[in-house]
Amino acid sequence: MRKSPAPLFTSIARCFYVSGRLGRALYDPEDPDAANRKLNDLDFAIDHFKTKLLKLCDLVRS
Repeated sequence: MRKSPAPLFTSIARCFYVSGRLGRALYDPEDPDAANRKLNDLDFAIDHFKTKLLKLCDLVRS
């Protein structure tokens, strides 16, 4: 069965919405891809993609 990308798209929109409402930065300007730091999805929205959102398609079946 083919997995639907809809949960991922909804999660992306929600991530940006919640991050904006909470005043979180989109990324760390000194290390945007977290090459030299630990991922911190409580401070940076883009870090949430690597910690959770990119794994959703593997977890959700519809």
